[in-house]
Amino acid sequence: MRAIGVFSVKTVENAPDVIRVQEFARRLQISVWTARQWAYRGKIASCKAGKHLLIPANEVARLISENTRPRVELPRL
Repeated sequence: MRAIGVFSVKTVENAPDVIRVQEFARRLQISVWTARQWAYRGKIASCKAGKHLLIPANEVARLISENTRPRVELPRL
């Protein structure tokens, strides 16, 4: 078993689906710089593969679900 950043991978078939930091930023409509800072500060899981910063694809859904505010009904005037 090899450790790649925060991931432990036994074989390529078991490797998690990852996306590059640019794609992660595009999906969340944030800057690449912000995405990189989140990765380096540990807000999102990530790993370096050569010069590429890779992020698990499921981090997008996790961030959205953890940061979604409930709908609030406003009183009618």
